[in-house]
Amino acid sequence: MLLLKSPRVEVHRSPCPVIDYTDFSHPLLEEYDIIVNATPLYTSVQEELGAAREVFVRMSARLSWSRVAAAVVREAQDLFTSRVYAYEGQKETKGVGVYMVRKSRHFGVATLLDTLKETSIDADIRQLSDYVLFKGVGVWGLPAAFKWVYAYVDPPSLATLPKNRCVVVPRNTALGYGAVPYVAWHKKEPENIVAAAGIEVEKPPEDGFTPQKAAGIDAETHVGIVESYALGMSMAATALKYGVSSATVKSHVWRHNDAVARETRCGICAAEGSALAGEAVNVRR
Repeated sequence: MLLLKSPRVEVHRSPCPVIDYTDFSHPLLEEYDIIVNATPLYTSVQEELGAAREVFVRMSARLSWSRVAAAVVREAQDLFTSRVYAYEGQKETKGVGVYMVRKSRHFGVATLLDTLKETSIDADIRQLSDYVLFKGVGVWGLPAAFKWVYAYVDPPSLATLPKNRCVVVPRNTALGYGAVPYVAWHKKEPENIVAAAGIEVEKPPEDGFTPQKAAGIDAETHVGIVESYALGMSMAATALKYGVSSATVKSHVWRHNDAVARETRCGICAAEGSALAGEAVNVRR
């Protein structure tokens, strides 16, 4: 196993090799069975997503291989959406994502995209899928394009599938039913996977961000924005309520989530006594 990390993060102890993501190159795919790029080894979610993009681009330089690699992209809508941080315009952003998925087979990589909502990923990318796996879809049901599956699979059964079961829909419209055995090393929800794996990480000090540095917003307003959006208000409605732009609302929600991912809590919300200080806010699409 190999771990990829931010150049700004120090790993003092690890049971396996660790390198900066900037040192990644495609020959490492032949050398290691597992290569992990994960949030605890980065200073922010944005940096992690940028690193994932860079790793994928470097894999595309692979011209020959002795074995196929599988790129598992968790919360894939965030990775593809993250291209707005590196590319100008949504059109170019979408084009890069489509190119990466379409061409991955040409550099020996099977791309596996994970998302809570199938339609969160652009339709041009979804249409490139050879297989779509549905797990327990709950009361929301299947997307419109897959409603025909209900003619063969009982809706209540699909809504309540066990965690280790899935329905497989190949490109040729056949149907399959699969099982994924639970492995002993799978992370448990309350578990600190970094500590359990024996990894000691040191991150750089905060960059001195205060709410006043972003659009002149004070701590109370920052908390209000986060709580209002978390309670279901849209970004536009939250922006109108506090007299700021939607971009400012998005910035503060992301900063809150970054702090929770990096330090387990948002220091601003904690200082103001917010109940959401230690909780990431779901960013709706």
